[in-house]
Amino acid sequence: MKSLILEHLNNHQSSWSLGTFGALGEFLYDEGEERLITPNDQSPNDPLTIATSRGALRIENLTECTAVAYETSRKDRDLWGQAVAFCLPESSAKMHHRETITELGPDQHSILEANQADVLFDLGLKTPYVDVCIRTSTPELITALRAAEGTDILAEDNVAFGHILKHHPHRAFLSRIGRLEVYQPIGIEKSPEGPHTHVLPKLLASGLHHPANSPIPKGLISGLMLYPASPCFDAVGNQTPFDLNAHQCFQQILKQYGLPDYLDEKERIIAALNHSESAGNYPAPANRLRRLAARIALRQRFHVVGDSNQLQQWRTRFDRPENKSQESQPEHAGAHE
Repeated sequence: MKSLILEHLNNHQSSWSLGTFGALGEFLYDEGEERLITPNDQSPNDPLTIATSRGALRIENLTECTAVAYETSRKDRDLWGQAVAFCLPESSAKMHHRETITELGPDQHSILEANQADVLFDLGLKTPYVDVCIRTSTPELITALRAAEGTDILAEDNVAFGHILKHHPHRAFLSRIGRLEVYQPIGIEKSPEGPHTHVLPKLLASGLHHPANSPIPKGLISGLMLYPASPCFDAVGNQTPFDLNAHQCFQQILKQYGLPDYLDEKERIIAALNHSESAGNYPAPANRLRRLAARIALRQRFHVVGDSNQLQQWRTRFDRPENKSQESQPEHAGAHE
């Protein structure tokens, strides 16, 4: 697992997120962008850390971690998403679950040493498995947040968010697996390119940790997400021509870290197609995860092999347009701060 993480920390086409449904920090960097810290500079026992002038990520607790690779459907019947969730058992994943703005003092665990004297505040978003914080050395903002300490930042009459938007402090997302920091200014109307953050109160109110389309097994909580290069989308989510190499690379990850039922159904349906079996004779997938596997396998077949009358019959049965439910939600669920 550590080798997988190291490989993708050193791949500018991969991106990362840490957070919960409705509050999320994302880290990525451009090809050739200067890295202030690289994971290759550290000893084998050190946390894996990467930092640029725009953001940083530190991964430090993999003892109980389980990697879960999965794919998700999109509303467009020719597209899908993919991700790897680094998970802990629910009991081990719990964070501080603060419910009000709380000053935590100097951020001695800041990824960059230059920020360790800055003051860290937990925003109190009531998120059980991630602490969502801001960090600042700006006296005006520190005074404003101290005045708001003990209050609900999402309350309609709370002015703390206005002060945060004015001063654009660093944001820090903390889980039991690691820490993600964003240094860029807050995106007001749209996310900036590179590291950025999302907060959406309506999604937070759902109480979900993962989006409904994430087939993460019950009892596991993601403390970090990896998004390897997609065969369908670029780093900012724009659709691109199908990339066979990116597809094949993720399929190798999926073989190692995917869920057994999912992998079995994909293999079963591809074998049936290769043997020219009729869609009408194929046993219906037994559960939601297997139905998802069938749907994704057929979409991928369309790109890798090409369309055919046979494939159209299979897709009519197993990937009908009305299959759009909550499974079509994007992995990156959130909104600008």
